[in-house]
Order: sequence, then structure tokens, then C-alpha cells
Amino acid sequence: SITAEGETGIGHDMYLFTSTVMPEMADKGYLEDITDRVTKDLQLDWFDIVPFIRTNNVGFNNKVYALPFDGDALVLISRNDLGVPLPQTVEELVEYAIYLNGKDLNGDGIPDSGWCDCWGPSEDGTVYYLMGDMLLNFVTPYLQSKGSNEGVFFDPNTLQTMADTDAWKKAFGLLMRLYKEGTDPIQNRCDGRDNSNRYSHAGYKFQNGTCAYYSFWSSNAMINAFEGNTYAYTRMTHSVFPGSTEVHHEGSLQECTELICPHAVKKTKDGKLINEAPFAAYGGFVGAVASHSKNKDAAYEFLSFCNQPANSA
Repeated sequence: SITAEGETGIGHDMYLFTSTVMPEMADKGYLEDITDRVTKDLQLDWFDIVPFIRTNNVGFNNKVYALPFDGDALVLISRNDLGVPLPQTVEELVEYAIYLNGKDLNGDGIPDSGWCDCWGPSEDGTVYYLMGDMLLNFVTPYLQSKGSNEGVFFDPNTLQTMADTDAWKKAFGLLMRLYKEGTDPIQNRCDGRDNSNRYSHAGYKFQNGTCAYYSFWSSNAMINAFEGNTYAYTRMTHSVFPGSTEVHHEGSLQECTELICPHAVKKTKDGKLINEAPFAAYGGFVGAVASHSKNKDAAYEFLSFCNQPANSA
């Protein structure tokens, strides 16, 4: 483990791990400070990396200790051949999923599901209700219009719960409507294909054309949908998870304005601003140079090569 090697000073030259543990590893001195290398690396194009990733996933105490290998935000995977536009808001997603639910989406004569997910009981009797990340996907556009420092569960200034706000109530209501009216409970039963992973299950269903929408990590969205010669291969697209035209502001839900939603860039057909705040999940994997490495130049060059624009999507 990184901890054991860090304590002994013996082991690998670099590590690949989830970004959530990076601050702890850096604070303990197990990772090389690569700030100067990044600053002088003309091939890297540091500012081509998504700002959120640069700010939250690879740095600690104003120093850079890692380079990203993926950024695990949950995106929306959609069929693009079903005659409905790409949903831009959470409300549109629910509306379109309900409309498509029960229709034959792959030509096999069997009704299909608007939304793909995985809940139990599975074939072995285990019950899965894995909606936590979807709830966050639904609620954050209504709560965070100025950045993730605004919080989701508690008001960061007062520590009062946000769960009884109009934003939470609306988002939760929409999610429940999606699960009740936009899905087929039989098709969405965990079917034995990696039951512990709702994403594998949903991706498998989407590949076969038996649903219209599901959500998955941005880094794996295309790979999962394009796995093999599947029905969805030429019939899909992926996008930022839909947002909201309303946000929690001064104690109530208010329509987005340039002041209330300063990061909003998209608009609905009737001109309303759309606030987007996709769930960053656990942040994804990062690569770091071990502080004890005797091959730091080579280790950094590898990490840099993987992140250079010509080699990274």
C-alpha cells in the first residue's frame, strides 16, 4: 500500500489512486511535490485540464501532487434516435423518460424502460436500492448555483439542514416520479450481471436498447455504451447531467438570473437560464510520483504524457 511504502521508503515509483485520498498521502509526505514540474511543462497544457479537476483533485495546500487520469462526474447517457430532444433540465429528463417508458425502443416487440437503473431483489434475493448518487444529481442543480462550497445537506454558514427546503423537496419529488413512472421495475431488477454495481447493470440494459436514459461516469460513458457490437452503438450520445431553471436563493426557489446563477450559460427555448451542477462523485483516479522514488523524472514524464492534449480525451 502507499502508506506502507511511504513509511519504509521502498516501493513503486508512482501510484494510481482515487483523488479523495490524495490530501492525506500528500500531508504525510508520501507524494512528490510536482508544482514546479507542472509549471515548466510546456507539453502538458495545464490550463487545458478542467478547472474543477485542477482545483479539487490534484492539489493540496496550494501545491500540485498529482495529475488526473479521469474525472468522475456523472453524465447523462441518452438515446438519440427516439424523436425527443436532449433533456436540458431535470424536469425535461423526467418528462421524456415517462413519455418513452413502456414503448418498444429496440424493435423486439417488448415494452422497454424510459430510465435504466438497478434495484432489487436480485436473482440471489439481495435487495439493492442504490439511488444516493442520483438524488445528488437531481438536487445539486437546485442548490448550488455559485459552486460546491454552497453545500448540499447543510447550510455551510448556519449548519441548518437543507433537507426541508423547497429545493430538496422538488428534486426528491422529481426523482420519485422518475422511478415510479419512468422505469420498468421488472427490467430494472438487478439481473445477476455484477449486482453490486448499478452502473454495469444499467449499461448492459442500455447497450441492448432496452432503455432510453441512464447515468454513468464521464470517463466510462463512451466505453460502456460502445462495448462490442451493441444496439446502442450508433444510437447514443452523452452530455452534462441536466440542470434547473430554478435555484435555492434567500430561503426559497427562485428563477435563475445572471446574478443568482452566474455560471449558467445554457438557456431553454423560452430563454430561461439553466443552472448545471453535475455530481462529481468520488473525483476519479489521479497519478502521483512517490517521494521516495529514484526515478522521479521518468515517473513524472509518464504522468505528463498521459495528460497531454494529444493523448488525453
